[in-house]
Amino acid sequence: MPQRVRRKENESAKRFVPTIDQVGQAANSLPDPDESSDAKAYVPLEVHAKEFRLAFRRVKCAGPSGHSHHWIYEGKMLVR
Repeated sequence: MPQRVRRKENESAKRFVPTIDQVGQAANSLPDPDESSDAKAYVPLEVHAKEFRLAFRRVKCAGPSGHSHHWIYEGKMLVR
């Protein structure tokens, strides 16, 4: 019986979809992508006394002033 409870908790975590505002707030707390050497960054997000982690991936982009890095969020988000 306890395994079933854990499974439901994991399923609810997988179904969590942050709002566009929550993704924006998390993005504001990311480190500078040009100074970071990590390929991924995780930002904790607390919603209704539960903690979720939003994952961002660091990508290299070419621009008029040369190459720079940016963080991108590749998950789903709720727009309302």
